[in-house]
Amino acid sequence: MPVQTDLPRIQNQEWSNIQANDLYRKLPFWIAANNSKMMTKYSTWQKLTGTLAWKPKQGTQVKGVRAEPTPVVRQFLHPNRITTTPVKDVFEVRETEEDEFLYRQNFESKAIHFLDSFEAWRDDQVGFALKDISAQIACAQDLFIRSHMWYKSPAVMFAGSDGSIASASEYEIDVPVNLGNAANTVAGSKNNDWLGTNLPGVKSNLSLRTVMRALAIISEDVQAPPYESTAMIPVEDEGLKGLYCLIGSTEAHCALWDDPELRTRMKSDNEDIIHSGWGGKIGGLTRWKFERYPMRIQYTAVAGGSPTIAFPAPQIIADGGYNDGETVPNPDYTNPNVAQYEVAWLMGADSYRTLKVGPAPADFSAAERGTMSQGAFKALRWNGEVRVTKDFLVDYATPNGGVEKSTNMYGDFLKLISDVTFGSLPINRRYCLPIIFKRTRVAQTAASASGANQTST
Repeated sequence: MPVQTDLPRIQNQEWSNIQANDLYRKLPFWIAANNSKMMTKYSTWQKLTGTLAWKPKQGTQVKGVRAEPTPVVRQFLHPNRITTTPVKDVFEVRETEEDEFLYRQNFESKAIHFLDSFEAWRDDQVGFALKDISAQIACAQDLFIRSHMWYKSPAVMFAGSDGSIASASEYEIDVPVNLGNAANTVAGSKNNDWLGTNLPGVKSNLSLRTVMRALAIISEDVQAPPYESTAMIPVEDEGLKGLYCLIGSTEAHCALWDDPELRTRMKSDNEDIIHSGWGGKIGGLTRWKFERYPMRIQYTAVAGGSPTIAFPAPQIIADGGYNDGETVPNPDYTNPNVAQYEVAWLMGADSYRTLKVGPAPADFSAAERGTMSQGAFKALRWNGEVRVTKDFLVDYATPNGGVEKSTNMYGDFLKLISDVTFGSLPINRRYCLPIIFKRTRVAQTAASASGANQTST
């Protein structure tokens, strides 16, 4: 199997777990450079959250404490005249806190074996493995952050609800907030039973009206602040300053472009969903951010029983045919008729802080400029660092056809390994609003311009 997940850390080394020995022939030095590039390329969510301050040996739990401003409690002000004794307002600042645990996971390649000599590596094959494991770590960090946001969000928007969902409301502010598990069965969480009850009431795609209603909710009902400074976002994403962020798939973005409401308002109301490289400004208050692997849900009705809920894998390995063994998109994930529902996100600033995965930019830049010695560069350790090791047991064939374990004392094999610590701490979880909507594709004809492609009202 090319991908194995959730394995125990200690397991027997088998020949089936040895990387094919003709795949890799070169070990490049630029591990850190590649790790940094992959984090930049594949990260979406880490860019939109603040950095969580934590270092090893600081404990296994993090606590976030924030000062709460006093509320505005009136719409009019009636002070006394200056000739009389003034009245006064007294304010009391409070603190709220969030507790969160840290998590840890190992990533590694299969063992890589060479046959000829230490120098006879075929060009760039270890480099390809390095890119692959770095990309998987970046993707895992994004999935971790999004998973926590999903389970901890205290409110959910059901696009175009017809009233048949449990809350009978398009915007539900009392949803479960417990963390889930791999089977999505934890009580008190947004588990499969909760999804099975609520998904049939979702009747709209991510239309302009749905986006505008969500924007009104997050700015008025939630009063989340927009992204205002580069402290929360990288320089390349400064297009988000002063705006809320709408995170969604390319498919949803294309369907929104086909929205008749947007097509009639695009030039007059400052909608620029087509011409902006960042993904488009919508309504002058929110900007689109593309998500590589959006959260998609498959709902299957069962006669006389509870529906089944599944989260199809985004990619699979082709089995047979001209592209046997190729990594390809999973049809169950890409087909709107199979995975019928998707989740978009409308975010304000300061919703979460997350533990950074990847090299520290300042140290890495110094190394690239040559202002750091090679010894100091090699001594750098960062969360999610990919490194090479020969320190593991391998199986060797015996003359009688058996297998015996031995240390890798001759260095015949190597592995790429990484140890990653994950952390996600809510600062104000209300500032992140998930929007569940029905998936749709741009219509083949212009019939959608009359509203055929939109189901919200």
